Amino acid sequence: MTLELAQVGFRYPGTRRLVLEDVSCAVAPGRVTVVIGPNAAGKTTLVRIMSGLLNPTAGRALIDGRPLRSMRGAERAGRIAYIAQRPTLGAGFTVAQTLALGRYALGASAGAIERALARTELGDLSGRGFHTLSAGQQQRVMLARALAQLDPWGPRPGAGAGKLLIADEPTSALDPRHAMATLSLFRELASRGVGVVAALHDLTSAVRVADRAIAMGPGGRIAAAGAVSQTIVPDILEPIYGVPFALTATPAGAVVTPVAPASTTASAAEETCR
Repeated sequence: MTLELAQVGFRYPGTRRLVLEDVSCAVAPGRVTVVIGPNAAGKTTLVRIMSGLLNPTAGRALIDGRPLRSMRGAERAGRIAYIAQRPTLGAGFTVAQTLALGRYALGASAGAIERALARTELGDLSGRGFHTLSAGQQQRVMLARALAQLDPWGPRPGAGAGKLLIADEPTSALDPRHAMATLSLFRELASRGVGVVAALHDLTSAVRVADRAIAMGPGGRIAAAGAVSQTIVPDILEPIYGVPFALTATPAGAVVTPVAPASTTASAAEETCR
């Protein structure tokens, strides 16, 4: 399954400012694609258009050449799962019931829920109320709900092929162990044929998990898109974020670090020594 955006523009109703302008990109199956960029660059709007939650006000969003908006709800639910940046749930559901919501349009599947709970290490919390959990646990539950929806480990051979997982800041509330586990899970999903798209602020994680990157710049335009080795690099990052960056190779992988101006660094050192 290939998802393509062709010259997409978007503005929210009642506003004049374009949040996205002339955005063209494609997401391939079996690959992890990260969306990076500063606050208000349009990352959330972009991934919501990719998921079919928003319709572009200009251009086209296509899936295998078909308009995304032409897909019926059940068909889209079977192929595309979305994880919002801020987990929300309007009723007092348990963890297991929350995962079952991911199957609402597709039909109940106890096996899909059990597999998702196991892959996210949430089995012990399945009977807990969603609203009693920490922010990080809630974020993991929303990942598990998306996995129950797609069920890429299902009994059918190639169960992950032709499916897409789209996540908006999926590790923002997670501790280091669970953040690493989530990123590893994205790589495993890609190996099963799932296309994964994740909007991330953590550039080091983006470099380590992704095959490709879409770098959003000012004005809701794409500043660069392509292989991670060609896009998450200092020459592209500096004009986007307005600060210089260093890319350092370590035994654990590349580290992407913003570089503070020398005067700021010196002032901070002086303040520490007082």
